[in-house]
Amino acid sequence: MAETPAELAQRMRINALRMHSHGKTNTSPARKASPQSIEYWAKKIDPDGTLPEDVRIKRADQARRAYLLELSLKSAKARRLAREQTAAAEAAETELADLGGTAS
Repeated sequence: MAETPAELAQRMRINALRMHSHGKTNTSPARKASPQSIEYWAKKIDPDGTLPEDVRIKRADQARRAYLLELSLKSAKARRLAREQTAAAEAAETELADLGGTAS
């Protein structure tokens, strides 16, 4: 007899809880593929694995750090632009209110 969708979902929850109760997770492949991981950058820097391990890891760390700094710079620019746009909108609303219009 086939399981109902509710029974299947319950069995999947049970299996997930069992896996986690043994300290196991299924996120390792995703963590290794993340731009946060050294393995990710080592594969990008030296896809053939021809560099010595210490050089490969050092270059991968430098590439990862450059990527994270680039993200930080982009984030700072986006926050600055958002502040400027908010200030411009507030100034426009104040000007409209001063002219007797209605600001929302």
